[in-house]
Amino acid sequence: MQPTGGSAEVQLLRECEKEAELMGCHPAMGSSVPRTARLLRIWQQYLWTARRLSSIAPVSLDIVILGPVRIVQCGQEVGPSRPKLRQLVGLLAVSGPRAVTHQEIADELWNGTRDMDHAHACQTHIWNLRKVLAADARALEHVAGVGYRLDRTAVQVDADALVDLAGHTEEQVRAEAYGEVAQGLSTALDLVDAIPLADLPLGPVLRPHQVRLRTLGGQILGHYLRALLALGDLRAVVAETDRVLRRSHSADDLYASIITARARLGRQAEAIELFHEVRTRTFEQFGIGPGRIVVEALEEAMAQPTRRTGRLAER
Repeated sequence: MQPTGGSAEVQLLRECEKEAELMGCHPAMGSSVPRTARLLRIWQQYLWTARRLSSIAPVSLDIVILGPVRIVQCGQEVGPSRPKLRQLVGLLAVSGPRAVTHQEIADELWNGTRDMDHAHACQTHIWNLRKVLAADARALEHVAGVGYRLDRTAVQVDADALVDLAGHTEEQVRAEAYGEVAQGLSTALDLVDAIPLADLPLGPVLRPHQVRLRTLGGQILGHYLRALLALGDLRAVVAETDRVLRRSHSADDLYASIITARARLGRQAEAIELFHEVRTRTFEQFGIGPGRIVVEALEEAMAQPTRRTGRLAER
């Protein structure tokens, strides 16, 4: 590719190429989707700049579903504003390359209401969505006899990075590459914090997808805390307490990591206090007590040598 733009644009492209190579995500290296939020930004910046400076048709469409649902074209948000269209966008985005069936669209948007023409209503919403997509309307493909899907070669969906990140960190943890996990995820926790499809009234099709993505976020956070514990960075683990407690789908391993870190820092009283808070929360949400891993973390906390104070232990 030979850049043909202005000197400032060419310089930006060169800087993106250099940083992408350093981070291991240069397209010419044949790497897959970048693994962290920072790499994702580098990757997008590189591709946007490279395509604008070349004769390649630009792929400028981004769909954001981690948080409020948005469509972004060339860095500019274009909507949609209508609630049903936002639901439709979310449904297409979470389904990956698979086509969303007409029945799934009807179930999600109208809860399978029988006294209406779902086919006509669906076509109307698809037509309206194509208007929003404008020049990128061809990214919304019709699969005859099935439904509709997004052409993943023409669209970037932020949740795809979350899925990829979860799989990659799982491999790193199994390989006990804890340093790489801790360093990489420290810049990617914004992906974990965002509530998927946050502004949508979730129906029977989208709700399980939100749970799935929230669960993936919890797994990523769990890998991060596990890596920090393995590296002995106990204060960094404790610093994530609020992040863990803010999550409505926190897993037992997250609570256990915080309890363990507090106990190893000599803060047994705080570890025990957190255990009781977790026990109350899990009983109120699920009608059961905390899992075995949390109980084992408490037992370890109780077995830790007592220190004079948590503050002295940290000095």
